[in-house]
Amino acid sequence: MTEPAGEPLAAVVVPIYGVVDHLGECLTSLARQTVAERLQVVLVDDGSVDGSAQVAASFADGRPGWSLVRQPNAGPGPGAARNRGLRDVRAPYVLFCDGDDVLEPGAMEALVAAATRTGADVVVAAARQIPRPRTWRWTHLFEPLDGTVLTGDITDFPDLVHHPAPGDKLFRVQLLHERGLRFGEGIHHQDTLVTVPALLGPSRLAVLREVAQGYRRRGDGTSIMDNHFLREQNTWDHLQVVERLATLRPTLPPERVALLDAFLVRSFQGFLARAWALPAEAAQQLLTRARAVYASVDPELVVDLTDGPVHALPYRAVLADDLAGLRDPAGSATGLDLSEPDAVRLRVQVDPPWDRALSLGRLRATADAVVVDGADLVLRGTVRLAGAPALHLLGAPVSVRLRGAGRTVPAVLSPAAGAEALQTCRFEARVPLAELPLGTAALRVVVTDGEHQRSGRMALAEGAERRATGPDGRVVRSGADAEGAAQVSIEPPPPPPPGRSARLRDLGRSLRRRA
Repeated sequence: MTEPAGEPLAAVVVPIYGVVDHLGECLTSLARQTVAERLQVVLVDDGSVDGSAQVAASFADGRPGWSLVRQPNAGPGPGAARNRGLRDVRAPYVLFCDGDDVLEPGAMEALVAAATRTGADVVVAAARQIPRPRTWRWTHLFEPLDGTVLTGDITDFPDLVHHPAPGDKLFRVQLLHERGLRFGEGIHHQDTLVTVPALLGPSRLAVLREVAQGYRRRGDGTSIMDNHFLREQNTWDHLQVVERLATLRPTLPPERVALLDAFLVRSFQGFLARAWALPAEAAQQLLTRARAVYASVDPELVVDLTDGPVHALPYRAVLADDLAGLRDPAGSATGLDLSEPDAVRLRVQVDPPWDRALSLGRLRATADAVVVDGADLVLRGTVRLAGAPALHLLGAPVSVRLRGAGRTVPAVLSPAAGAEALQTCRFEARVPLAELPLGTAALRVVVTDGEHQRSGRMALAEGAERRATGPDGRVVRSGADAEGAAQVSIEPPPPPPPGRSARLRDLGRSLRRRA
C-alpha cells in the first residue's frame, strides 16, 4: 500500500463479496472524493468467486492510501470482513461502505468536517436509496437537506435507533475500540451489534443534513435485504442479535432502555410474525428465547410500535407464553369489522391494551394478468389489507369492481407464495365479456363485512399491459391511468379489410388523380 499524503483524515472499509456488477461504481465514488488523497481505503475481499477481487485489485494497485486484504469467505454476512478491515485502520474516523453502494463526491469531507467541528463520536448523514427512492422512519431528521449539522445524543434523535445500517455513519475509531464494538460474524444483521450500542451509549451524535450515501436495494434476489424474510436462518440470526442487545439494559438509563426496547420490538416484528411457518419444535424454541428478551417490555410500547395486528398479536403470544397463539396469531379472529366509517379492524376478542392493536391499514391490490379466456374476461393478481393476516385466512369476501362498466364480480382467493403468504393472497375474478359495455373501466378491489364495504385501489403490475380479442371481435386492452391505477378498455371490433372490388375501386381513383 502507498501511504496517503500526511496522516489520513478518515478510513473507509469496504467488505467485498459477490458485487462484481456494482463494485466498480462503488470504488470510483471513493476515488473521486474531494479529500481522496487524505483517505485510507481498506478493501477486504471475503473469498469472492465472481471477479470482484480482480476489480478491487485494479483499484488498489498503486493508489495512495488504498490496500486490498484477501481472506477465505467468513460469511454469511460481511461482519468478519468489516472487522478485518477495522484492524488495519490508522485514521481517527472510519466509515463502512458496502461494495454495491456509492458515496457522494463530498461525503467524506462533509462527514469529517462535522465530526471535527462538533466533537461527535458518531456522525449520521442522509442517504438516498438507489435505483428507486424511498423514505424511512428517520427521514424527517434530515429535512431540509441544507447541509446544516445538528448535535445532541440519541434522546434528541430517537428515531435514529431504528437505523442500524452503517453506510451513512462516520464513527470515531477510539469509540469502537474503547467499547469493544465489533460486527457479528457468520450471521446476517450483524451491523446492528455496532451501530445500536454506539448510538445508545454515552455518545455525542451529529446529524448532517446532507446526502452522503447512495444505498442500493438491488431487488434481484442477490442481496441480504432481497431475501430478508425468505431465508429462515435470518430469523435465528436476528434473534441472536436481539438477545445480545438485550444485555445492554442494565448499562443504560431508563430513557435509553425504552429506546432499546423500541428497536428490539420494531426490528424483530417481521420475523416473529412468520413463526407460523416454523415446525412446532422450532416455534417452541423461538417462543422460549423470545420470551426471555421481551418479557420485560411494556405491552403498550409493543402496541404503539408494531404495524397492525399481524405483528402485534405474535408479541401478545410471546408475553403470554402461548405457543398456539404464536403459530396462529389470527386463529381467534372471526373476520373484519367495517362498521365504523373511517376504520377497519380485525374482529377478535383481546384484552387491553391489545384491543388498540386491531386497526388495519389500506386495502390494496395489484393486477398481474388481464386475459380473455373463452367468453370471459379474467382478472388475476394479489390483494392485501395492511396489518391483517391474508384475507383468505379470515374468510373475508373479496370482489373486483369494474367502475365505469357497472359490474362487480366475486373473486376466488388462494394463498400467495413464499414470505408474502402471511399478509397477501391471490385473487381470480371472471366476468362475461358480453356483459361489459364499450368504454374504459377502472379496476377496484372490494372487501365486505355483512352490509359494510371497503374498496381499494388496484395497480397494474409491470408488463401486464395486454391486448386481446374477444369472441365477438371486440378488442380488450389492459393498461394504467396517469396515476398507475389499473383499467380495462373494451373497444369495438376493427373494420374488416377491404374486399377485392373495393381495392380495385380505390386503385382506379388513385390512378385518375395522378392523371
